[in-house]
Amino acid sequence: MPANLFQINGLSSGVDTASLLDALRQYKMRPVALEQRKQDTYTIRQRVWQDINSRLLAVKTASDGLTKAGAFGGVKAVSADAAIASLTADATAAVGTVNLQIEKLAKARKVATNTFGDASEALGLSGDFTVNGKAVRITSDDTLASLAGKITALGAGASAAVVQVAPGQFRLTVSSTSTGLQDSLSLAQVSGDSLSMLGLIDSSGDSIRYSVIGPDGTSAQSSGFTSAVTDLDKLMGLAASVSGTFAVNGVSITYDTATDTLNSLASRINSAGASGVTASVVSVTEAGGKVTQRLQITDDSGAPTFSKDANGLLGMLGITQAATPSGNVLSDAQDAQFKLDGLLLTRPSNTVTDALTGVTLNLLAENKSTTLTFSRDTEAAAKSVNGFVTAYNDAVKAIRAQFTYTAGSATPALFGDSTLQQVQDELISTVTNAMQGLPEGFRTLADIGITLGADNTLSVNDATLNAALAKSPDSVAKMFTEFGSASHPDISFVHAPPTVVPSPEGYAVRITTPAQRAQVVGNTPGPAIGAETLTFSGALFPSGASVTLAAGNTLDQTIAQINDSAIGKSVEAYDAGGRLGLRSRDYGAAQSFTVVSDKSVGYSGIGSVPLSGTGVDVAGTIGGESATGKGRILTGSQNGGSVNGLALQVSATAPGEYGTVSFERGAAASAARLVGQLTDFSTGAIKQEQKTLQQRIDSSRQTVESATARVDAEIARLQAQFTRMESQLSRLRAQSAQLGQTISGLSGSSGGTKNG
Repeated sequence: MPANLFQINGLSSGVDTASLLDALRQYKMRPVALEQRKQDTYTIRQRVWQDINSRLLAVKTASDGLTKAGAFGGVKAVSADAAIASLTADATAAVGTVNLQIEKLAKARKVATNTFGDASEALGLSGDFTVNGKAVRITSDDTLASLAGKITALGAGASAAVVQVAPGQFRLTVSSTSTGLQDSLSLAQVSGDSLSMLGLIDSSGDSIRYSVIGPDGTSAQSSGFTSAVTDLDKLMGLAASVSGTFAVNGVSITYDTATDTLNSLASRINSAGASGVTASVVSVTEAGGKVTQRLQITDDSGAPTFSKDANGLLGMLGITQAATPSGNVLSDAQDAQFKLDGLLLTRPSNTVTDALTGVTLNLLAENKSTTLTFSRDTEAAAKSVNGFVTAYNDAVKAIRAQFTYTAGSATPALFGDSTLQQVQDELISTVTNAMQGLPEGFRTLADIGITLGADNTLSVNDATLNAALAKSPDSVAKMFTEFGSASHPDISFVHAPPTVVPSPEGYAVRITTPAQRAQVVGNTPGPAIGAETLTFSGALFPSGASVTLAAGNTLDQTIAQINDSAIGKSVEAYDAGGRLGLRSRDYGAAQSFTVVSDKSVGYSGIGSVPLSGTGVDVAGTIGGESATGKGRILTGSQNGGSVNGLALQVSATAPGEYGTVSFERGAAASAARLVGQLTDFSTGAIKQEQKTLQQRIDSSRQTVESATARVDAEIARLQAQFTRMESQLSRLRAQSAQLGQTISGLSGSSGGTKNG
């Protein structure tokens, strides 16, 4: 009730107006109180829906975990001695045992300077030198400490630090941040003699820094650089250009770092015509996925020899390496050398990811042996299944509580709610439906020890589940995940989103256009008198790419050189009946490319007129519905269709009918799809219930506010009337008293005259 600054409460009338108005207000507010109780009911229902929504989302999270690749195909990897080797494995690893014998661990090259008396004293040296192909400038005021900072700041795969080896004795250490021979630390003087004065190199002679032994002979390889087409000045960060000559197998090659690139150097070497020598730029994928470009010089009769490199370009590039005084070599670069079941392997790192499929192997000790055991990780799969069951039971119990009435207790907020009943029924059906496309004994969850109780909760018989996982993990996986199968060998199931309707009977597949690779074939090749550059462009090479072919190449050598280059990752070179053929490694329109040579006739046969190859995407229908092709992947694309989003891989080479593809969802995939639909923010049934309740709450609040305002206005009006009445009565009472006094005075005056 609004407060009044002044209120008369029956002083004149004797009526308790405040009590009357309060009683009237309470009577008038009875509908408002009923409306407020409705708000409370709506709010409680909303909170219950939110709780159920959260529990269902937990079911989806557990379901998604079961449908991920590897959830059931996980492999447990164990080393018999974790101090010798540790390892991890994914689902692609083969089950079995492997004997590991480690002979050598990979090491990084680490060198040290001579000893100096003070790390902060100016060295008095000047000039430029390179660390792994990146230039460093040393000035007369540089100290060991500042030089260490400059080397580390290069980001060239090397680090430096100052070490106090004894009181008043300091040495600068420089180390490669990568192990192995391929990334062995490369130090080379550009100008001045700072490296030899520091004791980091011995200027008496150079040797090949890193050699690769292959079927064609031995190759010398440079350090890794970011580009094959950037001039060497920029690539190495040189303060001044360097020009001159060097010799390969006695044949001179001229260069100028202001204009030459790795590609042009390769071309110069090939054009020089040294017997048996070819040069190319190769792409190397390093640890972490970084790709570097390296100049590789090969001699098919043995290791190439380098001489007459007066200005030291080969050393700057890391092809050759000046020796370091033996006392200043703390650790030399070394590849890991180990045997797997007797097979000898070498790797540049002690972390090996490419020796055993799906296995990451960490080598820890030299001259040691251990046994590696790989087995199906049924324990992890069983744990995930139990997690799904727990989440499902938690949701079902919360729903059941809303349908349970206990005498003497409040009725549950959603008691008898039809939407909640539908949610419960659909959730239960996801775990009770049988799957037709599986072998006998793997068609219902009960077959693998997961049974439904009278209260609609699940219970797990761990022994039965583990036995099923051990017998057929793939079948158990399909009972929870989505799975499809095709009746034709040229069709394979890839993926099906929630929009696809399961069909054990299958959807017919019709191919109207098979996918094709982009392909070109050159003319008959001629003598490769000099080097030749092929330039690629088009959809497959949006930024352009090139490869320089060595002078004197045969067709087989050209094919090998292209396939070994960066181009070879996207395009395959092959012998097309004595001519050079080039075809994209993948299929589809996105693989289209154009190639052109800088030579008009002969050579590779590609020629100076561009040749274009066009890839074709697969086209067809699935279940009679429209589909979209990308490469070899055909995906249903009809809005609202039964197969919208169903993706198939098509290997067909001719149009025609290609059988059917069937699709089913297991328990977890079905639950994830159901929960996704129920909780969808825009269209989900639960979200709609919450929105409806919120609308009712908002409407009820408006009703309460309006009704309260009306009652307050009416009480205020009555209060004002009562106040005016009391004021009027008070004035009348005062006037009556004055009148009485006047009459009394008149009566007294009249009596006094008479008596006198």
